[in-house]
Amino acid sequence: MTRQSKFLWMRDLLEHMQSCHEQWETADERRERLLAETMRRDLEEIRRLCDSLQDDVDRSNPSAPHNTNTAPRPRLYRWAA
Repeated sequence: MTRQSKFLWMRDLLEHMQSCHEQWETADERRERLLAETMRRDLEEIRRLCDSLQDDVDRSNPSAPHNTNTAPRPRLYRWAA
């Protein structure tokens, strides 16, 4: 996937999350759970896209100072596996 397509996909995900947020304001309890799970999946996909974009940067500039840490990136979301 190209850098441009990653950004377009991320924009689509953010727009979808905005739509979910708007629906949540008038949702019943069952719908709230569904929207929450949908937004979690969107967030996880955005995280993967961000990681992929960062990996692209790391590969394009292997001597950059931010590449000195080889430890895995911490998980920011408790639902991330």
